[in-house]
Amino acid sequence: MDKEKFISALQDNFGETFNNAKLFSGEIKDLIRSSALNTLDNLDIVSREEFDAQKAVLNRAEQKLEQLQDQLKKLQDTIKNI
Repeated sequence: MDKEKFISALQDNFGETFNNAKLFSGEIKDLIRSSALNTLDNLDIVSREEFDAQKAVLNRAEQKLEQLQDQLKKLQDTIKNI
C-alpha cells in the first residue's frame, strides 16, 4: 500500500469513527441525563420553599419551647419560695 492510499484509508477510518461518535454522543447525553434525573428522584430532597417553610416552623417551635422553659423555671422558683 502506498502512502497516498494509506493516508486516504486513514482519513476514511477517522471520518467514519468521528461520525459514529457524533451519532452516539446524543444517545450518551440522553443516557447520562436520564441516569442523573433518576438518581435525583431517588434522593430525599425538598424544594427551597418547603425548606424555608419547615425552617420557619422550627424557629417558632424553638421560641415557644424557650417561653415554656422560662415559665416552668418561674413556677419552680415560686414553688420553692412557698
